[in-house]
Amino acid sequence: MARSEEREPITEEAGTKRTSIARDGAAPCMALTALLLGVAVVGSVALALAIAAFDPEVRPNATALPPPPPRAAAASAEAHRSLRPRAAAEAWAFRGEAAGGEVWRVRSDRTWAEAVEALANGSLGALLGEQLRRSPHAAFYWETPPLTLAAAAATPFQFVTVRAPDLLARAPTLAPFAAALAGCTAGARAFANLRGDALLVAPCPPADGREPASHAHLAAFVRSAPVEAQLPLWREVGRALQRELRARGDAPTWVSTEGTGVSWLHVRLDSSPKYFHHLPYRRPVSRRLGINRRVGNV
Repeated sequence: MARSEEREPITEEAGTKRTSIARDGAAPCMALTALLLGVAVVGSVALALAIAAFDPEVRPNATALPPPPPRAAAASAEAHRSLRPRAAAEAWAFRGEAAGGEVWRVRSDRTWAEAVEALANGSLGALLGEQLRRSPHAAFYWETPPLTLAAAAATPFQFVTVRAPDLLARAPTLAPFAAALAGCTAGARAFANLRGDALLVAPCPPADGREPASHAHLAAFVRSAPVEAQLPLWREVGRALQRELRARGDAPTWVSTEGTGVSWLHVRLDSSPKYFHHLPYRRPVSRRLGINRRVGNV
């Protein structure tokens, strides 16, 4: 029993030494862990401050990318500005197709009401001229479906060019319109025909009094007249058509160019299709929009 009692302190001393050693070994680990946690906290705070420096409104739990540098932002804005004219052009998509041996038809999903407004404000003239230049005919008559104020909102914008070889040999002659265009040296002018049943829109002669070959008929005009002469013509056509549709109410208006009588380009806003060559467009407008839709898609 005496020997056994002498061993107990030894065991306790050994246990105390092991506990002391374990505690001494854990201390550096705990210090290292605390240090790492501190570094992580400091890093998180630094990251949050960096994000806040770029975006003061960012929340602590949000992930945000810094804004692009000023040069990149300016380049992006410039790219958007450069796309605006293209977007406007794409809004007026056209489809051209042969509609018989001597007829070329162009269609759009937009309505005639939209076209009249766009012509009047100057946004469609250049595009219309481009489509007319694509006609396969060297010379042509330009014709449209009959319109009323109500029908224009339901009729798809479309027109035809009809082959007109007789116009090729014609020289421009201003004399028949000299009085109507007196004093007009730029742009275009609208005036009534001699019978009083049609409104004519013609380009003004150049200020030097010349009679350029480009003014003899529409095909020559859109292909060789200067742009500053073409755009005012289409703008005046749009404005004149706005007035005529309002004034005529349910009475239809036929828009066309012919030119076999007077060899100076003039767009006709006529109360009858007396000079039309494309028979489907000679049909009068019905007050029933269902029939008018059929007429507008022939």
